[in-house]
Amino acid sequence: VVPRRGAKSRCGLAALATAAILALAVFLQAVAAPRISRLAASAPVLSYGTYLGGTLFDAITAMVVTSSGETYVAGWTESSDFPTLSPFQAASGGGVDAFVAKFNAAGALVYSTYLGGKGDDRAYGLAVDAAGNAYVTGWTGSTNFPVANALQPTLAGGRDAFVLKLNPAGSALVYSTYLGGSAHDSGNAIAVDAAGNAYITGDTASLNFLLASPYQSSNHGNQEAFVAKLNAEGTSLAYSTYLGGAADDRGNAIAVDASGNAYVAGGTTSIDFPTASALQGSNAGYQDAFLTKLNSAGSALLYSTYLGGSGGKVGQPEEARAVAVDASGNAYVAGTTSSTNFPVASPFQPAHHGGGNDAFVLKMNPAGSALLYSTYLGGSYGEEGRGIAVDTAGATYVTGYTRSSDFPTLNPYQTY
Repeated sequence: VVPRRGAKSRCGLAALATAAILALAVFLQAVAAPRISRLAASAPVLSYGTYLGGTLFDAITAMVVTSSGETYVAGWTESSDFPTLSPFQAASGGGVDAFVAKFNAAGALVYSTYLGGKGDDRAYGLAVDAAGNAYVTGWTGSTNFPVANALQPTLAGGRDAFVLKLNPAGSALVYSTYLGGSAHDSGNAIAVDAAGNAYITGDTASLNFLLASPYQSSNHGNQEAFVAKLNAEGTSLAYSTYLGGAADDRGNAIAVDASGNAYVAGGTTSIDFPTASALQGSNAGYQDAFLTKLNSAGSALLYSTYLGGSGGKVGQPEEARAVAVDASGNAYVAGTTSSTNFPVASPFQPAHHGGGNDAFVLKMNPAGSALLYSTYLGGSYGEEGRGIAVDTAGATYVTGYTRSSDFPTLNPYQTY
């Protein structure tokens, strides 16, 4: 993925189609169109690459690649001329709108649609089921955000999370609902199981966030993470719970295993973040990453642990940004750390290389009791891990961004 020259970018791996295909997405913060690119499996060769955008700001924030090589992307756009094809919503609702687009394996656009109302609407999480339905979460400030078969049909605060399911053709909403309380709420990540249940995590400042059979029934601080499970029809919550302590907590990523256990990763500044069978039982700095495994009913923590060192401060965060899970229940996490004493195990890179932040990559065993590996990944200037995927052989694919000319490379498609 290559942004236009001069644009500032934040890159993230969203999904792995097979061990042979790696897809990357770009979050652009400049007046430029994001690009979508696919690298071939056998060599660092670009199979295709395309811009996607209009005349104003456009950002891809999430991507999924299917086993057949189809690529789905979601994000937000300020452009009234964003490219659409066979859309559910053909025109911008006003301000900033979310969007979803689908490309076939050759890189041709299958559909592209706006999703939004007259306010500010942004998509941050995306999942796709075996039938090709797209599941999207983010946040909206629109009172007229498109809803269908909604669990919560109206905006409850200044900004609510939203969750929606778009049919395989991109032409209709199977469901679309607000999800929030009277303050600000954001859906940051979404996963889907084989039955079509959607799992959402994000953050909420609401004291009256929509709950169901919660593990934690109240907001303990300024901002809490939340975890929710929505049935396949979008008509009911199997569970919805706060997850956090007395300070600020944010769910950034979620994955689900074959048993319906949810793996949630993010960042916390709370010294009383809920832990269970913790590898690291206390916050080692101002902000630490966390990894939590919630049972299929949402009623108990199978494990929950801090992950961090003595760093993690304003401007130099320490948080998990991505999580994946394999068939054995091992969890894979990527994020960023400013700590020189971040916990490592069998590391590829045992030490922080400076520059404020390095990316980190780790693998946690199914019980949450041991790190199978944990490593820094970075150069001398600054990095952040933004996405992670794992193939059936256990190989891990990680992406993010770097400002370092000495970032570790091997057989690169592009040098610095």
